[in-house]
Amino acid sequence: RVAVTAGACAAAAAGAWAVAESAAAAAAAGGVATVGLILAAPRRPVARWAGVAAAGMALAAGALVWHGAADDAALERSEEELALINARPHTRPAAIPLSTDRGTAVVVWEATDPRTRAEIAALEARIAAAPAGSRRAMRSQPADDRANCHGWVFTGGRYWISGVGVEAILAENGYRPVADPRPGDVAVYRQGGAVVHSALVRYVTPGRPVRVEGKSGAGGVNLHAAGDSEYGSAFTYYRTDRATHLLAGLDSPDAAPAPAGGQ
Repeated sequence: RVAVTAGACAAAAAGAWAVAESAAAAAAAGGVATVGLILAAPRRPVARWAGVAAAGMALAAGALVWHGAADDAALERSEEELALINARPHTRPAAIPLSTDRGTAVVVWEATDPRTRAEIAALEARIAAAPAGSRRAMRSQPADDRANCHGWVFTGGRYWISGVGVEAILAENGYRPVADPRPGDVAVYRQGGAVVHSALVRYVTPGRPVRVEGKSGAGGVNLHAAGDSEYGSAFTYYRTDRATHLLAGLDSPDAAPAPAGGQ
């Protein structure tokens, strides 16, 4: 009886592995096999209690494997979503000299071969289909390759800026962190201490979440709650006494006109 049950459970475990091809499925099947062996074991207290102990250890190990696999899968999906959202077209350093108010040069990039409308539409569809795309947001501008989120805030949607460049802008353009955001302030998101996203505060209503507007990489511009972002919830509000967030040098005649709706 024990041998027949063990054989059947082994077959079930092999089938689960073949179908799911995951350690979690194998662990679950192992737990089922252990329970089956308990039921098939001779009705002696020692055998029963030994089976119960084995089942407990198997289920504990299976739970650890299951949760570890789920966490790894969630992290992988998150990284894939961010890579998709931040997909960058071919760029080159722009010739226009831009700088902070203290004169530190800020390198900006311009797209050399912007994607077609069809390619951008396909990118938008993939982003919308991802779990991050299901967050509640209102589209305010369509996708385009001219700028990323940082460039949308600090160059009026004309160029790409790196997160390192944003740190220099914050330090040298009179920005200070604030706990009471106002419309026009900047929300800067970080992951592991690195700047990953910039957005503008648009609406502050007592008793309701602060709403910000920002560009998702090469994607479109969205209006959403500050804490409901694909870039996480670790963000800081910044305020400056400057009249604009644009970098010094953007008033040059060599600068391309900003798209409608740019800051």
